[in-house]
Amino acid sequence: YKGSEFPKWQDNAFIGGLRSKALIRIKFNGVKAKEEERFEWGSRVREVEVSEDGSIWVLEDPPRGRLIQFVRP
Repeated sequence: YKGSEFPKWQDNAFIGGLRSKALIRIKFNGVKAKEEERFEWGSRVREVEVSEDGSIWVLEDPPRGRLIQFVRP
């Protein structure tokens, strides 16, 4: 993550899980990586993108097929 919307998540990675049905945030410490947080909606996560404004977009598989936007509260 290189966006400006979530400063605490700088240099973290986000992985969409088909099997896990979750968006997983990975934090790096040097050469080590660790799962830091998991967001679950009960549907497979097909795609994860970061927009120009730094918000994170998640696309679920059908049948729900939702487009979920992460923004700072």
